[in-house]
Amino acid sequence: MRMTQIFVDSVSRDPDYLRMELMSALEGTAVSNQFFENRWRSFTDYIEFSVKELSKEGKVGSIDPGMASLMFQGMLREALYTKCILKEDRYKGLSLSNLVKQLIEIFLNTIEYREL
Repeated sequence: MRMTQIFVDSVSRDPDYLRMELMSALEGTAVSNQFFENRWRSFTDYIEFSVKELSKEGKVGSIDPGMASLMFQGMLREALYTKCILKEDRYKGLSLSNLVKQLIEIFLNTIEYREL
């Protein structure tokens, strides 16, 4: 899941872009689709493809790969919003990197990932 850390690091470097993405989604503008297509689509597709491959190999439980990738994307977005925009005191002691590592672990547990 090194790809996830690289992706999150790239998004977190520009919190203003993340703010604009959130604002456009709240306003319901067409720009929000562009944010998704330009920033999130390839990452989401990568996660979905990876879950499909793991499923073929019998390394994950019975889960819809599209739904799993959407869930994972949502977890990461929330972490990015919390750490980069809201900067909540509650999470000050937890680095974004450690938060992402924990989210990856939660995700892998949820899809019942196992080495064979």
